[in-house]
Amino acid sequence: KIHEVRQRFMELETKCLRPNGDPYIESIISGFQHSYEGFHRDQDVAFVVSFKSQGDRNYYVGEPMISADDSDLFDPVHAEFKEYVG
Repeated sequence: KIHEVRQRFMELETKCLRPNGDPYIESIISGFQHSYEGFHRDQDVAFVVSFKSQGDRNYYVGEPMISADDSDLFDPVHAEFKEYVG
């Protein structure tokens, strides 16, 4: 399942759009962790997501930064992904 989660996360770069259809994620990079020092804390994959602005980041993050009552102010695609991974 980890490969499916990783693939779906990477697809967010092209699927996450502003209401006007413009993409707002500049890039997503990922990699499998290889910490032999034990710093991985049971995490297998790391992601770095870059945005053009803080507002774009906030739109992506959604809750808890943006109230669920303001659902038009955050990305439903990313919210759906968060539900998927639980």
